[in-house]
Amino acid sequence: MPPGLLPWQALFLACAAGAWAAHDPAPGIGAAILAAALWRLAGRRFPHPAAFALAALLGFGYAGLRLPDIPPGLDELYAPRLKSHLNARVDSVQERPGNRLEVILSDVRRTGGSEPEAALPGLVAWTWQDPAFRPEPGSRVDLDARPRTAQGFDNFGVDGWGWRWRLRGVFLRAYTLGPKGVALAGPPPDDPWERWRLELREAVLRGAGPGSAGGMVLGLVTGERFAIAQADLERVRRASLAHLLAVSGMNLAAVAALGWCAAWLACALRPSLCLTLPRAKLAVLIGLPLTACYLWLGRFEPSLVRAAIMFGAWGLLVLMGRSRVLLDGLFIALAAMFLWNPLCVFDVGLQLSAAAVAGLVLLMPLAAPALKRLRGLGGRSRWSLLLAVPVGWACVTLASQLAVFPIQASVFGEASPHLYLNLLWVPVVEWAAQPLAYLGALTVIWLPLVGEPLLAASATVCSWMLGSLEAMDARGWLATYPVQRPWWPEALGWFALLGLAAAFAALDGKRRAGWACLCLLLLAAPPLWRAWDQQRERVRLTLLDVGQGQSALIEIPGGKRYVVDGGGALSGSFDMGRAVLAPALTWGRAPRLEGLVMSHPDRDHTGGFAYLLGSFRVGFLAGNGELPRREDFLAGLAASGLAPQTWREGEFHALGQSPGQNPGQALGQDIGLEVHYPPAAGAAHGNEGSLVLRLIWKGRGLALLPGDAGPHAMHYFLGSGRPLQADALVAPHHGSAKSLSPELYAAVSPSVALVSAGAGNSYGFPAQAVLDALGKAGARVFGTDRCGAVRLTWDSPEAAPRVETARPCGPD
Repeated sequence: MPPGLLPWQALFLACAAGAWAAHDPAPGIGAAILAAALWRLAGRRFPHPAAFALAALLGFGYAGLRLPDIPPGLDELYAPRLKSHLNARVDSVQERPGNRLEVILSDVRRTGGSEPEAALPGLVAWTWQDPAFRPEPGSRVDLDARPRTAQGFDNFGVDGWGWRWRLRGVFLRAYTLGPKGVALAGPPPDDPWERWRLELREAVLRGAGPGSAGGMVLGLVTGERFAIAQADLERVRRASLAHLLAVSGMNLAAVAALGWCAAWLACALRPSLCLTLPRAKLAVLIGLPLTACYLWLGRFEPSLVRAAIMFGAWGLLVLMGRSRVLLDGLFIALAAMFLWNPLCVFDVGLQLSAAAVAGLVLLMPLAAPALKRLRGLGGRSRWSLLLAVPVGWACVTLASQLAVFPIQASVFGEASPHLYLNLLWVPVVEWAAQPLAYLGALTVIWLPLVGEPLLAASATVCSWMLGSLEAMDARGWLATYPVQRPWWPEALGWFALLGLAAAFAALDGKRRAGWACLCLLLLAAPPLWRAWDQQRERVRLTLLDVGQGQSALIEIPGGKRYVVDGGGALSGSFDMGRAVLAPALTWGRAPRLEGLVMSHPDRDHTGGFAYLLGSFRVGFLAGNGELPRREDFLAGLAASGLAPQTWREGEFHALGQSPGQNPGQALGQDIGLEVHYPPAAGAAHGNEGSLVLRLIWKGRGLALLPGDAGPHAMHYFLGSGRPLQADALVAPHHGSAKSLSPELYAAVSPSVALVSAGAGNSYGFPAQAVLDALGKAGARVFGTDRCGAVRLTWDSPEAAPRVETARPCGPD
């Protein structure tokens, strides 16, 4: 804990850590203990460690009180996804890429359909693909949809969608396609402010021109990205420039900068004004109404409100003539937001902005001597100043990136090597494109002859950036890479290390050594634990939660991992590999897999493989001989350089064997996959051509994975006479009624059955008849729709599997 913090600020950190413990106890408690320990190591005796404990307890209790309670029986009520007629009030509307609207509905009532009339709990998130109109906030709509629980993608080490929606009070989701079944229940409210906002948006788009460049101008003004092509958005993300289009502190900083420019101009025209009111205070007074207008234009988005509170706190301290404006203003703003809603600690945007500002405040002083020396090399010549500006900007970028790195790695799981593009394009966009866009937006309605050229000029600057990114991408220069997501002790250790760097000069040798040892313990203990844990004689099978698809992870001694099937989604804009599989696979592990196996090429089993092939280090790719013909998959396969293997009935593939290694010397040579289908003769097609695999360990069957095998395939391998017995059975074809096979259940005789299905899916998977038959066969059934990811662990070839689930649940 740097000595510069005030006692209340240190206690606030402990309080925020306690609030985090309301969701994730271990890191929350660990962060509170770390805050107290570093405070003592910094030589501060007041407040006492007991005060830190009390602050953490208060934060825990406050967050628990404000956390929305999950309505009882939600899964059972909405799992069938029966179609209903809904009447609801529109709370908010956001445009999304791909011609989609995300609408938050309140006061939702089911007024017809197959179920009795009732009020739906909480808020409902409605996704409308290809909408016929844009519903206005405050209006009421009628829609025919199948409400389902807002759950999904609950994997170990990853916060599923249910938690993210719960923080907003959303417990149900709905989806509609096109205009059918959607209508306004009444005229929209007569809101002249909203009407004027929409007129302004259309005027900005008209003045900026068509295409992604014009859409980016709108994004700079309002944060709306729907008018930017998906390919351009993806390039901006991979270039580490996505923050330019986020409605956040950066946008508000540009607006505040207009206040500083106006103050400078006023003082230049009338110097006596600065004698009455200092320029800094004048800039604050001019910037306040500009900030308020921008808040309204941005629909008071939480990220904007958050940034406005920070700027307001800084402005208040400036008006009061206080020092330490940035650090104290940051803590005042954070404390105000926490008092309003303690759940703000889980807001990733707030985490990133707070960490970035803290990094600048604490780390930039370390670069001050070097920058001062650089400015003094050539006296006050223009060349020394020209050199100092880019070096100073590079230091600012480095300081902020060092501070946000653990958050970015943990939440996004990717690292971009293109931070250098921030040095080029952030100044250009902030000092040219954004001011032109704001001035154009202010004048385009009243003075279109002035506003439209300004917007067009802003679009020209944006087109330069987008064009350069497209050229780089065409040459393969915009690649990003998945990174190992840190465990919470490693993240805390990183922050403690940055704190040591900031406080180093103020500490004596003994305290420096103690602080450094604590950092070393936090950073080194998790990797050492993982290295020991991966060498244990143990086999794990995890059925990952990939929604309405299937993906299984096999882990064997030595830390080697294999993925059988890669999930997928029907949406072409949702990357299952990057969004779901990669975060689950990189939690405390490097982005490396010994092998990928496809049971068959259907999208719901291979949709995530494109990203894994293109971004992970993969040892081999195997399947039934059929390959997906999707463009993204073929591009990933080409990037991997792998030649796909074809597996057939009767083969045994040892796991843990390195290419070219003698099978007799292979690690885990007694662990492998038996192939029971398809037959060697003939081609494999569709579900009936699915690979049927049996995981064995020293001759004992651990699990049978039959993919989407149907009646024909099951009839074949059941009649082959090969042993099928296994402790666990992954239900064929997601537990569909067509896959019901008491003969298969008897042949396998599983003690545990696993079903991969999306919560409330429209197919009705898993069928009740399948669940009943598996229960009669003596199997405990666990489904990803209710339990999230399900993990089975065998501690020895003779041991029964231990069952763990990502969400608390019991067997069906």
